[in-house]
Order: sequence, then structure tokens, then C-alpha cells
Amino acid sequence: MPGSYSENLPDGRSGRAHRNGAIALDEGADDYLNKPFDPYELLARLRAVLRRARPGRRPLSAAPTLRAGDLRMDRISRRAWLRDTELVLTPRRRCCSTT
Repeated sequence: MPGSYSENLPDGRSGRAHRNGAIALDEGADDYLNKPFDPYELLARLRAVLRRARPGRRPLSAAPTLRAGDLRMDRISRRAWLRDTELVLTPRRRCCSTT
């Protein structure tokens, strides 16, 4: 069906995904990941952006504790809290908590 949503999805076989990435970068995107993507690669790219955003400062990946609003994560013990309530982290959720 011409103009359908599925017709416009990136298709690695046709090279469309690479063209979409090039177009996104030309339009001002800082980065582009094709699907499916590796979550570890996504996290590495996020760390790279954060390093560039904080020149001369210690990288967040070196911090023992991370905070975002009411969320706190102890990277050494691999424990997290939302406000004062400890969150139960499954092995899957812990997989990406360290570098």
C-alpha cells in the first residue's frame, strides 16, 4: 500500500536505515542508532555525550552514586532508591548499571 507506515520503516537490506541515519545527522541529530540496537552501545554513546557536555569534569561513570530527582543509585552496591524506598532490581535491570 503506497504511503503506508510499513513502507517507510527502515530496512537494512535496502540500505534505507543508513540513509535515514545520514538524513537525521544532516538535519541536526548528534547521533543515530539503527534498530535493533545493542543497549550497551546505547549506554556507551550516552556516556560519550555526557563527557562532551562536561569537559574537564569527572565523568558520571566514575561517580559511586548517581542522582536524578528522587531517584538515587549506588553503583558500587548496585542498589537503587526512589525517595526513601529501596527498589528491587532484577539481574536484567542491573546488567547496564556499571561500565
